[in-house]
Amino acid sequence: MTLRFDWTPTRRLALCITAAAALAAPATGARAGDEPDPKTGVREQSLSRALGDKAPDADLRRALMEKGVAYQFIYNVDGLTNTRGGMKRGATFSGRLEFNLDADLEKLMSWQGATFHTHMFDIQGAGLSRKFVGNLMPVSNIEAVPTFRLFELWVEQKFGDNFSIKIGQIGVDGEHATSSYAGLFNNGTFGWPAILGANLPSGGPAFTLATPAIRARYEFTKNTSWLVAVFNGDPAKPGPGDPQVRNPHGVDFRWRHGAYVVTEAQHKYNQEKDAAGLPGSVKLGVWRHLARFDDQRWGTDGLSLANPASNGIARRHNGNYGVYGMLDQMVWRLEGDKGVGIFARAFANPSDRNPVAWQFDGGVVANGVIAARPDDVFGVGFSYARISNRARAFDADVVSFGAATARRDFEAIVEANYQWQVMPGWSLQPNIQYIFHPGAHVANPLDPAGKPIRNALVFGLRSGWKW
Repeated sequence: MTLRFDWTPTRRLALCITAAAALAAPATGARAGDEPDPKTGVREQSLSRALGDKAPDADLRRALMEKGVAYQFIYNVDGLTNTRGGMKRGATFSGRLEFNLDADLEKLMSWQGATFHTHMFDIQGAGLSRKFVGNLMPVSNIEAVPTFRLFELWVEQKFGDNFSIKIGQIGVDGEHATSSYAGLFNNGTFGWPAILGANLPSGGPAFTLATPAIRARYEFTKNTSWLVAVFNGDPAKPGPGDPQVRNPHGVDFRWRHGAYVVTEAQHKYNQEKDAAGLPGSVKLGVWRHLARFDDQRWGTDGLSLANPASNGIARRHNGNYGVYGMLDQMVWRLEGDKGVGIFARAFANPSDRNPVAWQFDGGVVANGVIAARPDDVFGVGFSYARISNRARAFDADVVSFGAATARRDFEAIVEANYQWQVMPGWSLQPNIQYIFHPGAHVANPLDPAGKPIRNALVFGLRSGWKW
């Protein structure tokens, strides 16, 4: 597949929105300590826990757990409204029903050291970022094209206590470039970062588009590990339009379009209960994509692609690459895993072949600081993504030739989020987001004058159920 960009303002915005919808990362997985009970199969964070043996599936869960099989349903519903700015004001509803199933294949079929996992979605509603805001960092990490979709389907084989291999359809955002503290937030960039969603073909192998892959993991100690993974380079088949439409149900198991290779070193520290310091973790990663990528400014004839005299054929670069690092650190401990923590992440990609050159984000998360609400979590996070110098120079060329007035520069967001646990398995999350320069200051396609999209203020409420 040839990666081509049409940089007229409207189409450029469409590309941004398409990439943004593909990069939203799921933040609804099981928390630490939320594994299924080995006898009943019920998780601590589950509505069925309160029902006990009266739950309609209690006998089924118990029978499956005897065979090493556990399942979970998760349903998140977002009500979001753009109250000012963006492309236009408006409100949307979106929902995502998830089904997870895990099996210990040693118990189920005497396959020693092997486990199976599958993850599926049923997505409903419309995305606020697509319809009303027009930003790179989608305001909801469940925003996607409505459909029923297979996400992950893999088998992991362990070799001894330290080494394992996972093979199948895998999402890179499950183990790489993730922060445990950032998982609180609703904005998609705190899961799969906007820089990777915008720079990789079809948004990369992350929610909602997993792809065939193989991952190896070696644990030097229980707190230090190294991961290497090779993914198919493009999770959607070639063609115009939205990649989620080109691979509508997640069953286009492609092995073409180069390879996306990512390696990450992970280290945790002060994890013991009697540790002198506060717990934290660091991660360092490097990735390489083996396909060819278009230059953001220059054509093969040496002229700017904005020049009407150009042949319109972009220079091609062999491959793409990037580096990233992140930190999770508790700064104040109350008891156990409760207290106040901070996170910080940074990503960098080369300017000549990527629309976004670098991104950094961070935030603070408080868990259990209200005595009367020990399971509630509050956080404030921010993120900033900078358009590459080469892409910005192209925009300057466009302006110099009189074809447009808007120039991309950056997009930034601030989110405040409160997760109120109504009861185990049910939470409500009011959140507020302010988006600076939606779409990185591109022209508003709904404005006849072609003025840049205005800063947006978004209010939302998420209701999440786990069964």
